[in-house]
Amino acid sequence: MYNSKDDVLVCKVSKTWYDILDTEYIISGSMAGCCWELGNQNNVSDLDPGTLVLFITEQRDKDGYFRILGGGFLLDFHNKSVKDVWDIYGVRCGASSYDDFLKDVIAKGGNENSILNVVRTINVFIFDERESVRIPKAIEDFFVNGSRFVFKYDSPHGKFLVQQTLKARSPHIEKLGANWQGMFYMASHSNSSAFFAHFEAKVFATYDYKCAITQSNVRPVLEVAHIKPLYDDEFQSIRNGILMRSDLHKLFKGGYITLDYVSEDDIRVVVSKRFKSIWSDEYLQYDGVKIYLPEDKDKRPKKKFIDWHKAYCYENWLNIGGSHT
Repeated sequence: MYNSKDDVLVCKVSKTWYDILDTEYIISGSMAGCCWELGNQNNVSDLDPGTLVLFITEQRDKDGYFRILGGGFLLDFHNKSVKDVWDIYGVRCGASSYDDFLKDVIAKGGNENSILNVVRTINVFIFDERESVRIPKAIEDFFVNGSRFVFKYDSPHGKFLVQQTLKARSPHIEKLGANWQGMFYMASHSNSSAFFAHFEAKVFATYDYKCAITQSNVRPVLEVAHIKPLYDDEFQSIRNGILMRSDLHKLFKGGYITLDYVSEDDIRVVVSKRFKSIWSDEYLQYDGVKIYLPEDKDKRPKKKFIDWHKAYCYENWLNIGGSHT
């Protein structure tokens, strides 16, 4: 909980930014976020990781008020090129395409070669319009000029805004089914809790207790990856499961890698080329690798599941509404 020594960071965001993040939040629930501005120097004081970040409207609403649209918790600040920021955050930059993102940068006085200073946040929460918190006109002068502000929680307006924001956030975290992500999880797993242990055991045995990509047999790091999320009995099938090393499973779920169904006997790994430009080339070694397939063709992954993952999950952060499995 916040105490008198805590800072709060406020970032102004556009209506387009909010609309896109709201759409992504409905689909994926809590996520990483990105607020950016031109320049490679922070215009706010040094802040500790975990600092509360509030997103407020750039413009007043129809009644003349600024509103808090959501928030998150500070991870860090970093400086990146326009292209790198898009490759890392995609639509979470508040634009539906790279061209639109570049237009936003140009509108603020930059260009494709500009360096952007990014506020990186995690555990983002986005309010719908009915939940948004109105900023009283008595304290709106704190937020009129500039795009970023820092204030102390123990200030009167700080306590008010933080308490109102966390109050609005509480339904999102009170219980598993309080938001779309929670309801989706419950719906997709409610009929499979008793089944999962059986399903997991069968997938482990089918893949000879080895990662289908690396052939690692180190049991503590092996996990069953669902190609398509479970909805009903059709998806509770060995043909919708692959055994993966835990890091590769996480990348598969995040859309950083996918599979390409070449033929019944040939399924290959596809790795996002953005790895090399924004992180490292460590995982590019798996690009094009032919995965291990069970001898029994009736236990191999179904083409329609793999095609679905490639179409809707792969590089999902670059597309509005991309699935987050």
